[in-house]
Amino acid sequence: DLNYSNINDTSAGVFDLKEYLDVTAPINGAPVTATDPYTITWDRYGNGVTSVILQYSKDGGSNWNYVNTVSPYTVSNSGSYLWTVPADALSQTAQIRVSDPGNANAVDTGTNFWIKGEITVTAPAGTESWNVGSSQEIAWTKKGNIPTVNTYYSADNGSTWSAIGSGISGTSPWSWSIPGSTTLTILGKIKVEDAAFSTVYGVSANNFEIKGNVYNVTIAPLVGGVLTYAGASSSFNVSWDYQGAISTVQVYYSTDGGTTYPPANLLGEVSAALKPATFNVPNAIGTNVRIKVAAKSNPNVYGESSVFAIKGS
Repeated sequence: DLNYSNINDTSAGVFDLKEYLDVTAPINGAPVTATDPYTITWDRYGNGVTSVILQYSKDGGSNWNYVNTVSPYTVSNSGSYLWTVPADALSQTAQIRVSDPGNANAVDTGTNFWIKGEITVTAPAGTESWNVGSSQEIAWTKKGNIPTVNTYYSADNGSTWSAIGSGISGTSPWSWSIPGSTTLTILGKIKVEDAAFSTVYGVSANNFEIKGNVYNVTIAPLVGGVLTYAGASSSFNVSWDYQGAISTVQVYYSTDGGTTYPPANLLGEVSAALKPATFNVPNAIGTNVRIKVAAKSNPNVYGESSVFAIKGS
């Protein structure tokens, strides 16, 4: 009583007057990228609390780790803190907790958010031309400890995808053995995807080429590496192997070891599947002769024989 100081009373129990803390970011499923800087924010009301402890959980609040890993683990109670997100913190149920180190009751935990990885495909870069039947390296960089990835190939600039690798090591690079049945294209793309989170992926920036393959070009009959020209009726056989959707091949000869194959040196064109094929021995006496078998649809797809000689009879 203001008039009678001897009339007073004191509350029976002790109560707590604490700082009000409220995590404002990251919350509500917001994506945060591992190894990137991210600003944690919180609201605070009250005076006298100069520092707080920030913690993060990867399992919905069951276990906690310090944001500032240096003892005593506190940061300034400024309402924001720039956090470098750990590489090993990938989680869809991550949480942030802010607390007063001097009062265990002054604490707030934010809602779940997502700590995700990031993948950037670095090879193919877009200038490559790969043969089916060959092995080629697919490479990428990543943010976060992504343990396994899936890889995909598109022949139509990314409109549709076909799986080419599943559950492979997340450590780049990976060698792709390109099957002969792979769709040929000049609009190729590669996608590398986090095997645990399909929405985390990278796609090669530019188109590359997947082309057929012609190889194992052989000549018969050769005797000691020599083919005999015995007039316009003399003939020889050319054989080859191929992979990919090649329907027709053109067969040329070179007299300079394969440096040039002039259009006039076309021996003929045949179905790629009709091998061996028989041609007239060219009247090209010399010791530096070579045969080229090229896909008609793509002259950059070809195989060459070893160098041989043609002699007269």
